[in-house]
Amino acid sequence: MGKNIIDNKNKVITEEEIKDADLFEISDNITYNDQFLGVYKNISVRISEIDCQNSFHGIVISMNIIKKLNSTTIVSNTSIKKDNPLADSPLVTKSEKSFKVYSTNPKSAKHLFSRTAIEDFKKLQQRFSGKSISCIAKNNNLFIAISTYKELCSIANLNIPITNLKQYDVILEKFISIFEIIEELKLYENTGL
Repeated sequence: MGKNIIDNKNKVITEEEIKDADLFEISDNITYNDQFLGVYKNISVRISEIDCQNSFHGIVISMNIIKKLNSTTIVSNTSIKKDNPLADSPLVTKSEKSFKVYSTNPKSAKHLFSRTAIEDFKKLQQRFSGKSISCIAKNNNLFIAISTYKELCSIANLNIPITNLKQYDVILEKFISIFEIIEELKLYENTGL
């Protein structure tokens, strides 16, 4: 998966992209922490840990996907913003009681976000110790926002030696859960929805 971006002036996910996703309230001051970029099966994967003062702290993941999307779809286990155009769209499905899917094209949304895909989103939220997770698929981009309590790359534990590789397994599992989303949604396939 790519390299760690040390210089936070080079944002792997821009403020404009975050605003365009429209998944949470944006403050005027966004602080970037850990950032990663890489490619998996020809899918560009960009990850940023951000803090928008009191409105959002967490992980945002952006993937430019090969699969052609002909709709805009939101999957969330929290309420979507009331001013989001999809807030008035019909509820497509309730997968589990906690996840809701909104879409401009319910048929493609049901195909893309199957029950297994929703399970992968739940796993992604758990691996990142997230309070909530939201995703928007539009314009051949999949954008995921995970509200978290923890730092993305926090491995410091005074009770475990830094040389103990099990600490690093936690970070590896987070990245693997992103790859599982790519696999389940088949984002690397050149097929349309």
